[in-house]
Amino acid sequence: MTKIDARKVEADFSFPVALITALDGDRRNVMAATQVVLLSYEPPLVAVAISPSHYTYELVAASGEFALNVVAADQIDLVRHVGRSKGRDVNKFAQYDIPTKPAEIVGAPLIEGCLAALECSVHQIVPTGDHRVVVGHVLAHHHYSDGPALTLFRGKLE
Repeated sequence: MTKIDARKVEADFSFPVALITALDGDRRNVMAATQVVLLSYEPPLVAVAISPSHYTYELVAASGEFALNVVAADQIDLVRHVGRSKGRDVNKFAQYDIPTKPAEIVGAPLIEGCLAALECSVHQIVPTGDHRVVVGHVLAHHHYSDGPALTLFRGKLE
């Protein structure tokens, strides 16, 4: 059987880009994510794949909640900065002057300038290879703008 290079498979898909925010006590972080999907209408469930080595995963697992911020195309520089730094090493919110506002239900901050934001409680965490699929129950939905959205296709942010 031929070994499959999942990164080459991934290149054939177009993915929405999201910024996942999490807060546990006084620890908070934001990470870029492209493995994001709406799983269910009733109840409203979303899923995001996160490596268990990521600081954000630690905060989501500990707090039981997160926010999923749908990124606008003009936020490409923010996504690059967030994606290239580690939350254990730097306070990304301060370092990149990320504008936030409080969520209505969860503790995780919402990022201003995004197209939409979802406030989620953790419904389930499913181990899947080198990532964990975090299934979130959507508690609140905030629609701010109609786009255009930032996507990842063939390894490039567009």
